[in-house]
Amino acid sequence: MPIRALELLVLSDIHLGTPSCQARSLLRYLDSVRPKRLVLNGDILDLWHIRNSYWPDDHAAILARFFAWSTSGTEVTYLTGNHDGALRRWCGSMIGKVAIANELLLDLDGKRVLFEHGDGIEAAMGGRLLRSVGGVGYDVLLYIDRFADRATRLLGLRPASLSQRIKRHIPGAASYIAAFERAAARHAHANGCDAIVCGHVHQPVSRELVIDGRTIGYHNSGDWVEHGTALEYQDGAWTLMSVDDVLSGAMLRGEQAA
Repeated sequence: MPIRALELLVLSDIHLGTPSCQARSLLRYLDSVRPKRLVLNGDILDLWHIRNSYWPDDHAAILARFFAWSTSGTEVTYLTGNHDGALRRWCGSMIGKVAIANELLLDLDGKRVLFEHGDGIEAAMGGRLLRSVGGVGYDVLLYIDRFADRATRLLGLRPASLSQRIKRHIPGAASYIAAFERAAARHAHANGCDAIVCGHVHQPVSRELVIDGRTIGYHNSGDWVEHGTALEYQDGAWTLMSVDDVLSGAMLRGEQAA
């Protein structure tokens, strides 16, 4: 698989330390890229559940990859989220060559872009939806999801997320996420930024919203428990990518070469 050089890669909501983490898929994706800068936008480690002593080799390999990149030319910033909020005591510090912070502001091709996980934005909204979409009930959905995924693969069918389908039918879920996106865009606007990059809501998207007559970019890198998506920035453009996108691209290049 060819390795693509990227200006910037954003990953969030990996939830290392839980069985729901799509670690193998993420490792395959990481094998396909080499970013100049990596932003880990919260909930990379799931410290709410890691006490259960679930830590397989592929989870360790993901962390090892991030640290290896940090010592070989990639600038790595770890932004804290709600599931790894215990790390906030180290904000402003370095772990090896990885910077720990609560938020990050970058100038990307003349645009001010704010990066933060998003739990603080939700708290300011007074929202409670993600306590369930992130709590015990959500864990049960993801548990069912893993078995459904294995069954569809054994039958040779295209995997589909049962948890995504159920979540779409939770009363108010779609409108709540839309409200979160607008709150994030307003937060960026209030801080004089042109765009904001979040995680937290497990909803990958890249769009523009108009706030007080001004266009604000809203980008969400998604997650690695349901969607398996990464947010890439290259040549002034944002792109959401999955391991399936990468493998499909490799297949197309192979067919063209043949």
